[in-house]
Amino acid sequence: GCVVSIVALLAFAGALRIEHLYAASAIFGVASAFFGPAMTAITPELVPSEILQAGNAVRGLSRQVGRLGGPVIGGVVVAVAGPPLAFALDAASYFLSFGALSLARPPRREPPARMSLIEEVRAGVDFTFSLPWLWTTILLFAVVNVTFFGPLVVALPLLVRDVLHADARLFGAIGGAVGLGELAGTFVVAHRPVRRIGIAMYLWAILAGLGVAGYGLIPAVPAIFVSAFLV
Repeated sequence: GCVVSIVALLAFAGALRIEHLYAASAIFGVASAFFGPAMTAITPELVPSEILQAGNAVRGLSRQVGRLGGPVIGGVVVAVAGPPLAFALDAASYFLSFGALSLARPPRREPPARMSLIEEVRAGVDFTFSLPWLWTTILLFAVVNVTFFGPLVVALPLLVRDVLHADARLFGAIGGAVGLGELAGTFVVAHRPVRRIGIAMYLWAILAGLGVAGYGLIPAVPAIFVSAFLV
């Protein structure tokens, strides 16, 4: 939230430069490395195990409601009022999220005996490599992240601007279609128990890959909305 606030202030002052965005992106990467595991780990502490799948679905639902409306609103704000105001609203959302998370009250538990950081890392690595499906999945999705998010972050804005000759409003609408698709997927997951979670995860990943390919193979607005829904 502080980083985005600084970006917004620099943008309002007309002093924002590309190196500022590089620095902000690096800090975001560090923050995500802490936030992601913590956010995932806290859910089982707040939701009983017998309804954990539904609890994860509800969390996904709330996230996708934001992803459905957020890109559309953001695209309109960028197109009408400019990026500085969009950054300012984004910064405010981080502080609101901090307030919401601070109200969470997981049950108090007796912490396990502490080990040194090196010992904990070694135990985690040993456990990971004791399960072939786990370490192969981690390795595979490391590659997937590079090849999947590169086109989405770098090429999709260029596709909207240079091929479709549109602006931030269409880019935001595509993001809204992604949110709508994940909203639909969330309802499916919440109401149909998944017995072979690993296989289901890989099948859905294949579907997402086909959706990304669809962006480039059929660069027309209706087809891109279908591809975004699949992603």
